Amino acid sequence: MDSVTFQLVLHNPTGRSVPGTLTYHFRDLKRSGHDALTELAAAAVDRGTAEFTTFVVEGTFSAPALTGPLPIKIKGVSYVSMMGPTLATIFNGNSTIASLGLEFNLIDSGGRYIGGGLSWQPEGPGSMQPWCFIGTQLD
Repeated sequence: MDSVTFQLVLHNPTGRSVPGTLTYHFRDLKRSGHDALTELAAAAVDRGTAEFTTFVVEGTFSAPALTGPLPIKIKGVSYVSMMGPTLATIFNGNSTIASLGLEFNLIDSGGRYIGGGLSWQPEGPGSMQPWCFIGTQLD
């Protein structure tokens, strides 16, 4: 499946700003021969009415000031409205230098701009660092 890339500007509570990049794609579960979401839905006792669909997403996050020269692999889920637009996308990732949680929403109907938050936990002693970001989709 085609990847989507966003150029990010991240800001922390102390006023520091750093550039970053988020690249991800929707994983094609049907092609891989394993449709975990269908299995989970079939196992659900009370399905109710679903107004959105959940997709598995994979990609990379890079902010050289935080991650160093190499991107961190991330995996997560994207909640997409039955009417089409993505409602929210949530990622988690780990590397030898840090753990992260990242969540974003579209901030325009065309999907070109995103806004979200990053929880960054460097390995070793230290506390979680909150960041917010805005992003612009690259063509």
